[in-house]
Amino acid sequence: MKSLENHFKIDYSFYESILKIGYEKYEFMGENLVQFLIRLPIYIPIVENSSITIKFDEKSAVSFLFYSIKFKKPFFTSATDIDTMNCEEKYTVVEMAYITEHYFEISDIELNKVFDKLINKLNEVILAIMIKTRNHNLYKINIEMLESKIIYRCIDLDRGCEITSGIFILNDNSLIEEKMIDQEKIRDILWFSENVVSKNINPFITSEELMLASLRERDIGFNKEAIMLAQSSVESFLRTLYKCFLKDEGKKEEEINIIIENKPFISIVKTEISTRIGGKWNIKSYGVVGNWYRDTYIVRNKVSHGGLSPSLSETRLAIQRANELRIYVIQLLKSKSNIYQNIIIYFEK
Repeated sequence: MKSLENHFKIDYSFYESILKIGYEKYEFMGENLVQFLIRLPIYIPIVENSSITIKFDEKSAVSFLFYSIKFKKPFFTSATDIDTMNCEEKYTVVEMAYITEHYFEISDIELNKVFDKLINKLNEVILAIMIKTRNHNLYKINIEMLESKIIYRCIDLDRGCEITSGIFILNDNSLIEEKMIDQEKIRDILWFSENVVSKNINPFITSEELMLASLRERDIGFNKEAIMLAQSSVESFLRTLYKCFLKDEGKKEEEINIIIENKPFISIVKTEISTRIGGKWNIKSYGVVGNWYRDTYIVRNKVSHGGLSPSLSETRLAIQRANELRIYVIQLLKSKSNIYQNIIIYFEK
């Protein structure tokens, strides 16, 4: 591949004149430099071309060079492209450099390891900026938020020359072809809007809305929010179901609200649902309920109370377990169709 030297601001002369001084303070001299160029989905109001150097360990360090880039983004004031107006948006670009005294083997595995180290350290810097400046427009970054492909380069610092460069694939955030909504589906949607949504007929819509929000947050890289919403979807679903049971059993609205307010969620899970529709509800098991409890409920608690930053795989699993629990409960409900027909109708297509 053609050299990407002109695509980076951090080159060998930049290293010699600026970065090397910082490394010498650490009594550290690098032999290899690996760098990545990323455009953040946010703008960090930091002085242009500011560089930050942090010692990573005894044999390596990281440097970040911050600058900004402006895009013209259309906002539509006309049905034609010709008359569409533009507004300017600003984003931060970061050149991330990993400098090491270790022998660096250029491979996909090693490049992924270095990229993860750099993103983790960059997120520490971003969090520090957020806290010290009280800037609520900033947030930590993960690969799902970035463009699908970025460029990288490796430099031999002893010889002052590029070893290799290329395209580094981060994610599969390429344009997805959505299934078009045809006229028949439009009629169905309109009926649903006017007869169900508008009249608040189906009490389980909120739980579905929360799950869809969870999926959306997952897709744009907000893993914490995705897990919180997935569990909120479960809690909304099971609390609403319990409320429907109580109503079906003849309880008045005021009485139902008092019961719901005073009944801990986990108690609803362990006793109230199972006594009505059966099934296996041991939260310590490895069945559907136990899997949800371990992979969604407990992980949500670790996120909200323990400061966990979940990975994409943990997020996907949490959402999967939440959906599996919902399917399991609906199946149990349908097995009691002679008793709960008034509730089952909410889940019929």
